[in-house]
Amino acid sequence: MNTPPSQHRRQFLETATGSLAGLAIAGSRVEAAAAPEPVGSASPLVRYDPDPSWPKKPESLGSWAGNPALMVDAKQQIWVSNRAFPAMMIFDAQGNFIRAWDRPELFSEKGPALFQSREKGPYNLHFFRFDDRGNVWIANTNRHVIQKCDPDGNVLLTLGTPDKPGADAAHFNRPTDMTVTPAGIFVSDGYGNRRIVHFSPEGKFIRAWGREGSGPEDFIDPHAICHLGRHLYVVDRGNVRIKVYDFEGKLLDLWQNLMIAWPLIPCGQNAIWSCGCTPIRLDQYTEITNGRQQQDQIAVKFSAEGKILQLWSFPTCPRTERHIPGRFNMLHGLCADAQGNLYLGEAFLPGPQKFTCTPQRNVPVKGEFPAI
Repeated sequence: MNTPPSQHRRQFLETATGSLAGLAIAGSRVEAAAAPEPVGSASPLVRYDPDPSWPKKPESLGSWAGNPALMVDAKQQIWVSNRAFPAMMIFDAQGNFIRAWDRPELFSEKGPALFQSREKGPYNLHFFRFDDRGNVWIANTNRHVIQKCDPDGNVLLTLGTPDKPGADAAHFNRPTDMTVTPAGIFVSDGYGNRRIVHFSPEGKFIRAWGREGSGPEDFIDPHAICHLGRHLYVVDRGNVRIKVYDFEGKLLDLWQNLMIAWPLIPCGQNAIWSCGCTPIRLDQYTEITNGRQQQDQIAVKFSAEGKILQLWSFPTCPRTERHIPGRFNMLHGLCADAQGNLYLGEAFLPGPQKFTCTPQRNVPVKGEFPAI
């Protein structure tokens, strides 16, 4: 009886498979190979995990308000601004309280040294920075000034005219940020005006540039400014971009349609951290600040040339839910310590948060890849 060709092929495949499967050649011997190991390897993802125990604020200091800015000083202490008294609190990396500025009792004798009034509080202490000598520079938007303070909060220099808004060499209109460079101080005069203002190290006006609009040279809310080397980086928040200038005010680059950024924080390796959300259509500019929950909350690390080096997203929550560890509604302040841990604060929801950086996550990822 003749065997059909299809059966010949099936017999050949069965014989070949049985002869080859599970065999290993060792010299002239053929031995059965060990059973294969499950598929899996260690994930290299850098993780940021919330630390709900940070910080350990003494109850005697009252409740948190919004925390629009956080910075790490040369001692790796974390300074947290607070939209209530005390207006500035300092912690170590473990969350232990070190000291505070502007306790309410300080105002009973010498009056408000930094902020608008004891009753209104430091609502618009916006961003702040350290210079190379450890002085603290504060954008005091309520009073239309930039103030240089010593580490104890004593005012050493004031740029602008307190309580008088304007747009000339001697006035700001609700300035948002500043950066201290070898060429002097650059201020983002952003909430009321739409310009960058340059002063000498001694506080003498040098130049200003910018106007309202959406063209390459224009601004809609220059919200933050920093420098790396001799380049300035400016958040043009309403235009959903970051602009790069030299110290003479020449526009060098535009990083467009990447994110709606809030702060700009230089860090090691010639990079910059920012936080905010991915781009959204803005029919009205107040849509990003009126309490509507944004579609995401992200932290992004850029190279000096604008390449995204890292991106991490956080779960969102409505503003009505107040403080929820690990979740955010409107990220506003961010900084990173020498170990890469992130410290974040919101514009309105109270309570800063720490996210511990885990560079290597040696947890095996096992299993078969799904067939999709």
